[in-house]
Amino acid sequence: MANKVEVKDVFKTYKRGKAEFHALNGISLSIKEGEFLAVMGPSGSGKSTLLHLIGALDKPTSGEVFIDGVSLSLLGDDALSQIRREKVGFIFQQFNLLPTLTARENILLPLRIAGKSSRETERYADEVIEAVGLTNWSSNLPEEMSGGQMQRVGIARALAIRPSIILADEPTGNLDSKTSEEILNLLKDCQEQFKQTIIMVIHDAKAAAYGDRIIRLKDGQIDEEVEAYSANLI
Repeated sequence: MANKVEVKDVFKTYKRGKAEFHALNGISLSIKEGEFLAVMGPSGSGKSTLLHLIGALDKPTSGEVFIDGVSLSLLGDDALSQIRREKVGFIFQQFNLLPTLTARENILLPLRIAGKSSRETERYADEVIEAVGLTNWSSNLPEEMSGGQMQRVGIARALAIRPSIILADEPTGNLDSKTSEEILNLLKDCQEQFKQTIIMVIHDAKAAAYGDRIIRLKDGQIDEEVEAYSANLI
């Protein structure tokens, strides 16, 4: 199985006035195609920074990030935007839905922005809507849906562009335990049904166990790496 994502000796430093904050300190990581990786660690350990670098939302201070063997540092802004539009789907903790659009319109929005909205893509989006259990709520506005339903919209929106990589940043952070379990099962189904590589930042060990592998970050470095089935989840 080929490596979908490679992170090689990556450092990321932010400047805050005269001070420097080292978010990542020489991380190297390989993520296989179709793997579900859970990333854990305390606040400030570099979890979200790592996700942003893999998603081409930010650039490392040094080191390289590869997607499908291509170094992101060699790509210009247009090529990076294309990767974000076509290869990477983002799922956010805060849902980030437009309140004036229905669930279906929110899901179709990335396709329309990318100029890829067509009868075929909209048919696929409707299949995704059905797959995430939103058929009966596709005409609802966000204010008319529960937190779990809104997160399903976020997942469907990420899936609608047919990405090969899903990046999920605390996707259950604002949900109750029952809804969280439903969302995690849905992400696992996405991995199996759509053969996607999933990288999930999560704080809860039981949620992390839905992944195939868990890495724990500390002070911007990988502190521990275990297969999910062998992890100590207590």
